[in-house]
Amino acid sequence: MKFTFNNWGRIALALALGVGVASAQDTGLDSRLKVRTGLELSSNPDHLANRIFGFGVDLGYTFSFGRISAELGYQYKPGNQYMNDMSSVVPVSSDVVIQAPTGTESRFGSVDSRKNKLEGVTGRFAFETMPILGSPFSAQIGVQVGGAKFTHEVLGQTYGGYASIPDGSVDFLDTYYGTPKKSTLAISPFVGVSYLIDKNSSLELNLISVSYKSINYIHVAGTVPADTSISQYGNNVSLDYLTEKSRNRLHLEVAYAFHF
Repeated sequence: MKFTFNNWGRIALALALGVGVASAQDTGLDSRLKVRTGLELSSNPDHLANRIFGFGVDLGYTFSFGRISAELGYQYKPGNQYMNDMSSVVPVSSDVVIQAPTGTESRFGSVDSRKNKLEGVTGRFAFETMPILGSPFSAQIGVQVGGAKFTHEVLGQTYGGYASIPDGSVDFLDTYYGTPKKSTLAISPFVGVSYLIDKNSSLELNLISVSYKSINYIHVAGTVPADTSISQYGNNVSLDYLTEKSRNRLHLEVAYAFHF
């Protein structure tokens, strides 16, 4: 299901109409400590884990029509170690051939190990209706800002040779490593329900579209000329670059709130 601004607008209207059938509760200033976890509803294209964690301190004010709140918190989504497909390596020219290790040269090889994660400080702004029809349930809608620093760990090497020198007397071994990061002021809308357990605690169930920008390291192989007078082995990364993609990933989130 794709969520657009029109979808979120309809949800907000439905919540506003729900206020009309809500029952009264105490008004005034209050605060809550929230601990949450969530599950991504489809596989992640950036090799991030399907789980997500977070916590925050929420300060709100309850009016006769509902509660408006602001929360300062933190979000963390771990990643899984994975081996990058070497077909993504870009040869600098048609003369460059990326080779599989053989015989005594097996110590060289072509291998690329990576790991990503998503984390960061968050701000949440939400509107929660009064309890609906005298029940312990209320509806809420809001937006999360931030929590979108994407870290991309890369450790790899590419072994190859040159088609113009078929006897293999000249080869190269490129090595590359690093942890580039990308931070964006991500906007992640959410909608859900809250269940009042007692005056000191509540439980929330939210659907949130987690927004971030992912990065991917691209290695360009064979940038050192095929010249035996020049070392072909080392940190040959002069033409390497990063690609970026904007993401919106739907998560089902459960949160426990301590009222104080």
